[in-house]
Amino acid sequence: MGFIKMSIAAKQLKSDLRKRIKQKLMNLDPAVAVEQSQSIIKQVLSCEKFKQSSRIGIYLSLPEEVPTFSIVKWILNEGKECFIPRYNKVEMRLVKLHSLEDLDALPETSWKIKQPLETEERTDACTGDGLDYIIVPGLAFAKGGDRLGRGKGYYDKYLEELQRFNCERNLRPTYAVGLAFIEQMVDEIPTSEHDFKLNKVFYPI
Repeated sequence: MGFIKMSIAAKQLKSDLRKRIKQKLMNLDPAVAVEQSQSIIKQVLSCEKFKQSSRIGIYLSLPEEVPTFSIVKWILNEGKECFIPRYNKVEMRLVKLHSLEDLDALPETSWKIKQPLETEERTDACTGDGLDYIIVPGLAFAKGGDRLGRGKGYYDKYLEELQRFNCERNLRPTYAVGLAFIEQMVDEIPTSEHDFKLNKVFYPI
């Protein structure tokens, strides 16, 4: 009973935090968002772990998120392998993006996110050498790496699978990071045993 009460309480805390962060993002001045984004992207592109990675997973940003297009462009221009999300109602996979032209031609989902069609055959990141580095979206982040998603659990499940894949293949752990506006940074995030902790969060400093 105690565990059930704690789980319900944690769920409510997460819900309240999501509402607060969404409101902050709605009120974020576009000019400030651009300035913060430039700082964040500069940090990512100068990160040695990022630059040394060959296979990189990255989300395609929503309007209220730190924009990722310039990072995607850098990955492809450097000749690295880029993997982007493909969602359905059950799960998310990261599949290979071939070029900027490929990205431009992708259809949009009802969430206004570009993604490959499910009927289209693409290389899954959980094959071969897996992923060296993954950039994960979220609504709120803590400096220690805790992350609050949008409540669907797509990324927590995928990161757990990726961890298992790396262990089975004796691969290095995938380095997982988040990108956050200052408004998304909090001191503490309520977590459960299924929540995946990131290695690093990039935010304006």
